[in-house]
Amino acid sequence: MKMFCIVLVVFLSACSLQPLQEQKQKERVSLSLAQEFVLTNQFQKAKFYLDKMDVSLKDKVEYIRINSLYLLKTNQLEDAHSYYQKSIKLFPKDGFLLNNFGIVLMRLGKYEEACIWFRKAVEFSVGHSQSALINLSRCLISKDDVKKASILMAQAKEMGKLPYIGLLTELNLVLIQGNNIRASQINKIIQVNTKYTQLIEYKEEFECLSRHVAARESDLTSITSISPSACIVPRYKI
Repeated sequence: MKMFCIVLVVFLSACSLQPLQEQKQKERVSLSLAQEFVLTNQFQKAKFYLDKMDVSLKDKVEYIRINSLYLLKTNQLEDAHSYYQKSIKLFPKDGFLLNNFGIVLMRLGKYEEACIWFRKAVEFSVGHSQSALINLSRCLISKDDVKKASILMAQAKEMGKLPYIGLLTELNLVLIQGNNIRASQINKIIQVNTKYTQLIEYKEEFECLSRHVAARESDLTSITSISPSACIVPRYKI
């Protein structure tokens, strides 16, 4: 009889755990789908999965990261600003949130404040964040602190292939440093990549840098009066 009771308790415990495990699995799937749709700019689908998440999950960092990125990518900047402020109070050392809050601030024209948050993102990111390293490097270029910017970009390159904004930042640096051969190489990499050429967000910056490259290629002894650092889009200037 005693053995039967023990077996019954174990059986009932297993039954009670199964729905909980299934619910957690569904939540993980929903979060994964929301993330995929945000990253691929399928925002209506992303919102559907974000909205269906249980209220109890909306204070967890996994949900907050995806939802905050959704607000940023859909250009809901004022809402994103408020949301990031609240979220960072909950997770003050989360590198992802700190870096993306910096991006929101830049888009709102608060450049100097943005650079402060990029610095915090680099400081608190586990193993550092490539995006935060690139963004902080851009801040330093706009201050003409080329040495520190170069160190940060070297660290970013060690972490993997540079995204488009990273290539633009490296192009800026090598032009400032007078490495015309590398500048021409990076310029061609961007030009032949249709994925990059279709992006309009940094079009002005790329065209500015390309003019510097063309000037160097036509006259290797030429020195323009305007530094390539001036090509960084206005929201980065401080």
